[in-house]
Amino acid sequence: MKLILIRHGEAQESVDGIVQSWFNSELNDNGVHQAKVAADNFHDSADAIYSSDLKRCLQTAKFFKDKYPDIPFHKDKRLRERNFGDAQEAHKDLHDWEVFWTSNDKVSIPN
Repeated sequence: MKLILIRHGEAQESVDGIVQSWFNSELNDNGVHQAKVAADNFHDSADAIYSSDLKRCLQTAKFFKDKYPDIPFHKDKRLRERNFGDAQEAHKDLHDWEVFWTSNDKVSIPN
């Protein structure tokens, strides 16, 4: 089995340094363009398309669904990225991410 992972296009929150986590942001114009180009350049065969239930992911997946309408599509909230609790929707500079990522989850972000 071959698993191909495609990340969602750009959201304005990412550009602005806002931690998205489970925040249900949408693609910005550049992100829509990125998703369209990714689908246009995708030529592998696929048995199914899976997506997180978040808007930015579903917007990206739509280009693949439209290109391959006969391929089964599944959305699943278990495919969301990690939940960053109180860091969500805050500016990334408000947290020490280097410590967070290197601590094997010993540094806690509330909620």
